[in-house]
Amino acid sequence: MEILNLFSTPVYKNNLTGKDFSVVQEEILKSLEEINFVDTNKLNSELFDPLNTKVSSNIEDSNFLYEYNCTNMIQFISDSVVSYLKDIGLRGEVKFEISNSWITCIDNKHHIQTHHHEGVGISGIYYYKTNGEDGNLFLSSPTKYMQISNIFKRCNPNQSFEIIPENGMIVLFPSWIDHGVRSNMTDDERISIAFNINFR
Repeated sequence: MEILNLFSTPVYKNNLTGKDFSVVQEEILKSLEEINFVDTNKLNSELFDPLNTKVSSNIEDSNFLYEYNCTNMIQFISDSVVSYLKDIGLRGEVKFEISNSWITCIDNKHHIQTHHHEGVGISGIYYYKTNGEDGNLFLSSPTKYMQISNIFKRCNPNQSFEIIPENGMIVLFPSWIDHGVRSNMTDDERISIAFNINFR
């Protein structure tokens, strides 16, 4: 007899350290000084609550990393994607691109609603500024339909997994995974870069 635990979901997590961390942080800081942020009230988006969260531009049309020439950050993301694909068993050359990217600034009591990204392969987030208590990233289980059955719900009570943010941390996950951000209950602003990866 055996139990087959099927359909695991690979999530990649890594931290920039040392000189590489300093270079990327300085690169992002420079771009922050140049950005004219957009109030999410003007984007007609249901992701943000309250709406007046700051983002670098219209999310769907933005590629912040290229617009502000963040070459070191782009390289770090690319290296992370290659490592992620290798770790999940993909062999051979795979061509991909950062299809869009944006900065999000979340203030006190703001959060991001549960959502997923359609039409792309991998989604990710990089934490530029966080105190570790300003809202965890949560990833919802793709087996959430188990909740229909009380028996399976009792066997699998945790239908989401939370990641505590750290400065310099990158997280990659399949874009179809429902995810969101818990409320920032501190007085500090959290700044992160989100992005999507498309395969060519």
